[in-house]
Amino acid sequence: MESSEPSAGRKRQGLGRRTCLYCFHPFRIERGEAPCPKCGEAQTKAEQEKYWTLHAKWVRLQVLARIGGIAITAGLGLFLGIQVWGDGSSLFWGLGLLLLAGWFIWETGGLLTRRESALPLRILWPAIVLCIGVGPIGFSWLLGFIGGVEGGQMDWGVARLWALPWLPVLFVSLQAPKWLRARREACMRSGASD
Repeated sequence: MESSEPSAGRKRQGLGRRTCLYCFHPFRIERGEAPCPKCGEAQTKAEQEKYWTLHAKWVRLQVLARIGGIAITAGLGLFLGIQVWGDGSSLFWGLGLLLLAGWFIWETGGLLTRRESALPLRILWPAIVLCIGVGPIGFSWLLGFIGGVEGGQMDWGVARLWALPWLPVLFVSLQAPKWLRARREACMRSGASD
């Protein structure tokens, strides 16, 4: 005897309202490609599953965020290359970490239009900022505790000067996902009210 309840997989597929990727009018594509009944923009089922919007404003913001982030990363790479040109090992690791940071920035910028990321960015960015802001201080104190280089322990004043500028960045990394979620929900509601 078959159960009348839908399977867990079917429930999961049905969750979440699909909307037009351009005008946010409630519109779900079951197969292939179809134009929105309100704005006429063509979209596919795959696009609706991958993106929450393809509106020109959000796509522009995504492109600007990605280009800006990659430009900053490239600038840091150039600065690093000039500073440690003679030390091949430092240059290799520094540029490798900057390439990794560039990939994180690329993925983060993509969330302005995509539904999900391949990385857990909500946890990853605050962790990275904490490691940069507090890591050198903790490492310095650990070396002083273990008995490393004499006078190698960081002074409290220097530690504060290093860590304080990272506090606003940490705050932004914690608040940005909430802000983006609120913007997404506002856009979705704007299409439902039409």
